[in-house]
Amino acid sequence: MIGINFDTGEFEASFSRTLEDIEAAAKRGVGKAMLALAEDAINDEPMVPLEEGTLRGSVSVFVQGELIHSGPIASGQGASGAVGTPGLVYDEPLDDNKITGAVGFNTPYAGYQHEGVRKDGTRPVKNYTHPGTGKKFLSLKEEANADDYAQIVADEINGRS
Repeated sequence: MIGINFDTGEFEASFSRTLEDIEAAAKRGVGKAMLALAEDAINDEPMVPLEEGTLRGSVSVFVQGELIHSGPIASGQGASGAVGTPGLVYDEPLDDNKITGAVGFNTPYAGYQHEGVRKDGTRPVKNYTHPGTGKKFLSLKEEANADDYAQIVADEINGRS
């Protein structure tokens, strides 16, 4: 009887490192995609409402619950020097089988402004104080640019960023 033995230990170790590299690249890509979403919310119509800039200055970006950016976005309309208090803690549950990214604005009125209603929830905001600003400034970008954000992640995984 003739047999062949093949030691797969080195191959498996190499494969394992590759999976770790892919996961790390995917996390970087999700971070870049979430930063792009934050920039789009601040720079593309409808933009984050602007009166004093506190809302824009309160932006936070998280990947896997870890804060990767807080405070004003350094380009375009968001570079107004606005000062807000970014959220520093991500307290939503995470799924071990998914890489989660999140963008949030940390003011007491962020949700009301996003939904386009006043704080009492009964009257819609009809006139924003700054042209080009308006409701759904975050979710509309997420929907419209989902393919672009997915491409950012794919490019990072494939080493094309």
